[in-house]
Amino acid sequence: MQDHPVGVGDSYADDRSGLATTDVQAVADATELVKALATRILPDLNSSPLFIVGQAYGGKLAAMIGASLAKAIRAGDINLTLGGN
Repeated sequence: MQDHPVGVGDSYADDRSGLATTDVQAVADATELVKALATRILPDLNSSPLFIVGQAYGGKLAAMIGASLAKAIRAGDINLTLGGN
């Protein structure tokens, strides 16, 4: 698994112009990735609760991604169930 956002840790991009430079951009990228996975690549993702986790600073991003996905779910942009208590 690569680090998120691209450009930190062990992750890289050949074209640096597409790198996220803010948490908001990184969250938007992650939200679009989950949307694409759920609709085009892993449609079974729609039938299972999705748990989002993060470690250290990733915990902050995980919460932000969860909030972004919850907003997309409420808007009808994606059909997912977020898991957790």
